[in-house]
Amino acid sequence: MKSLTLKTLALIACLTLSQTTLARQVAVCLFVEFSGVYPTDTLECQIGNDDNYKQTTLFEMTKAGWSIQAVTPVTTPGGIRGYVYLEKP
Repeated sequence: MKSLTLKTLALIACLTLSQTTLARQVAVCLFVEFSGVYPTDTLECQIGNDDNYKQTTLFEMTKAGWSIQAVTPVTTPGGIRGYVYLEKP
């Protein structure tokens, strides 16, 4: 009986965590110059699985409840670009 209760609690915990993970939205934004990413710089953002890109700023994204998870610079032949990864619960 004790083993069944522990398995049931573990199952509930896993389902709760997976639902929390599924409920989050993810956005990937591209910026052109990596001289620093400023809150008012224009970014091209892809939100979720949507194929359309939205032009916005970090200021607008954070104001809408998004939080910055990571910033990744990428060196290309045209210069340094980068990505900003955001998440919204």
